[in-house]
Amino acid sequence: KRTYPIRNNQINPEGVIYLGDGCWGATPRRSDSKWYVEKAGQKNNVYLIELSPQKGSIKAIDIQGEVFDTLEISPNYDS
Repeated sequence: KRTYPIRNNQINPEGVIYLGDGCWGATPRRSDSKWYVEKAGQKNNVYLIELSPQKGSIKAIDIQGEVFDTLEISPNYDS
């Protein structure tokens, strides 16, 4: 799963994006629809996260090596 950016219990572009349920070594569960979930899937996967001072790059990769979700974020040094 990946959430929308959330702040004060609402979707907000200045909010926090949560990643979860990588599910590499367990049986995948069905994901319920929730207001805060932007992307979800029922498959074994891991997150590859690459960080630099300029950006963060996140890829969800399934057991066959297929990238099925990507996200790039930029640091917010003003917050």
